[in-house]
Amino acid sequence: MNWKGEKWNGMEALDKGAHPNSRFTASAKNCPCISAEFENPEGVPISAIVFGGRRAKVEPLVYQARSFAHGVFVGSTLVSETTAAQTSAVGVARLDSMAMKPFCGYNMGDYFAHWLGMGERLGDNAPPIFNVNWFRTDTDGSFMWPGFGENMRVLEWILARCDGEMPAKESAIGYMPRSGDINAEGLELEPGKLDELLDIDMELWRAEVGIIRDYFRTYGERLPRALWDELDGLERRIAGETPPEISLVDVDESNYRAVCDLKVTEEQSRFVATPAGTLARAYAMRARNARAWAIARGETVVGLMMVKDLDEDPACYALEQFMVDYTHQNKGYGRQALGLALAALAKEGKYGCVELCVKKEAAAAIGMYMDAGFVDTGYADPGEPDSLVLRYAFS
Repeated sequence: MNWKGEKWNGMEALDKGAHPNSRFTASAKNCPCISAEFENPEGVPISAIVFGGRRAKVEPLVYQARSFAHGVFVGSTLVSETTAAQTSAVGVARLDSMAMKPFCGYNMGDYFAHWLGMGERLGDNAPPIFNVNWFRTDTDGSFMWPGFGENMRVLEWILARCDGEMPAKESAIGYMPRSGDINAEGLELEPGKLDELLDIDMELWRAEVGIIRDYFRTYGERLPRALWDELDGLERRIAGETPPEISLVDVDESNYRAVCDLKVTEEQSRFVATPAGTLARAYAMRARNARAWAIARGETVVGLMMVKDLDEDPACYALEQFMVDYTHQNKGYGRQALGLALAALAKEGKYGCVELCVKKEAAAAIGMYMDAGFVDTGYADPGEPDSLVLRYAFS
């Protein structure tokens, strides 16, 4: 019997027994190598999210998104050749956001917003996002990558990136494997073929930006602003433009409203003061030379920092508050701002060190401070026993 309920003999029939959109499945528990945690009702941590389109020329074999928001952008601009499931001509390349357009039951602009919202809630715990393309072809139209089991070589690179064990080179589209980073031992590839698989053709990507821009317009006001920002950033990087530098500027009547509109993730709000609270604290501590600096990227306010004098033993500067708006996190702005603040205070030269107090659970912030040269003093703030006091000494 075929999918229409009609008598059907698979040995003799000329028509198909199954609907073109049908899928045949088997129980996952039949897989001999399935993880023991597969059906854990408490869930399991997600190490990475991997998108994959089908591109003959544009997409490289693999790359990592620059941030979670950039990863959502990558997924939203996924391109594949159409299949029967997509109710259009088979084999035609089309934008198919996250391979979900034929299956999503509500507006895709809202779907993107839900992804972005999840990234904001997860904050530093959001998994990295990657994109793979097994279908790149050579000048003869033949697939360059062998695929199937050899795809594990790419997944090994992805897992090494997740574990912090593998450096990468930065490119206009994201983080790429360096030459030799993907294990090619025993792989029958012609010399230079792997480099060709990882090549980025800027002319093709310039054209891609225009295609994506037209596609995004079809969503109208439902498309999140963050995705337009990611597209603009991609266009600038492809053009080789230098992004606006991060700077520290005084908070005044020209920017205080933008400062007060800054927000952090829900998780971070448990240990980061509101911008209005920080400004009020800076005003109340004028006698301690407290000052609030807006962190600016060009004309855009992206964060806030407050510094004051600490007349204790040892006398030093205190970094009282420090935040970057959630829409601008994971872009390196906080590290740049911290470096600028340390340089400015060193030049001022009133004290020989800077101290700050940070919650022990703020692992990402602690890592950033340690990378900048702060050390753990072994003390905690008397009013916050679950905190660390870190110190940076000017050389």
